[in-house]
Amino acid sequence: MRFNSLHILGEEEKYDRDSKLIELVRKYKELEASNCLNQRELHALRLKLFFYEY
Repeated sequence: MRFNSLHILGEEEKYDRDSKLIELVRKYKELEASNCLNQRELHALRLKLFFYEY
């Protein structure tokens, strides 16, 4: 649904969006715990994902 230029999400779209965000955070946490990335790489990833506040 659109209201002027604003797109209003339906319940199913909200659920899909939230599920994707939860999956993204889960994958990020797995990477963080696995020690596959050094601190510089983790910092760069955080900046690209922009869901962590500093």
